[in-house]
Amino acid sequence: ISVETVLSEGLPRILVHAGELQQVLVNLLLNGADALEGRPVRVLTLGASSEPGRVLLWVRDSGTGVAPELREKIFQPFFTTKKGREGTGLGLSVSLRIVKDYGGELRLESTVGEGSTFTVVLPAVRRDG
Repeated sequence: ISVETVLSEGLPRILVHAGELQQVLVNLLLNGADALEGRPVRVLTLGASSEPGRVLLWVRDSGTGVAPELREKIFQPFFTTKKGREGTGLGLSVSLRIVKDYGGELRLESTVGEGSTFTVVLPAVRRDG
């Protein structure tokens, strides 16, 4: 697997517990790596950028993508698409809870056969005068 980074400079600060944010990103990276199994091109990209008032952290994989009928289910507790493997189906539901606890959101963009991008959107710390 090739791992790439795309990190914007001058990102605004966010107020989160580092261990919880790490848990979210590790989960997204591990899920992305699982999606690459058997794929001819195996690339994971971790990125960080911003838009007004928010910081975006994203993980993109060149995996199989998420079928449209599964896109809502994958965030439900105990739902898993992993076959014959250890998988509790809690990773994305816990990640979503953590992100929402910080006033953020967890977005999914996916094209079947091409891959997926999970984006963690977190509010930036305001800079008051």
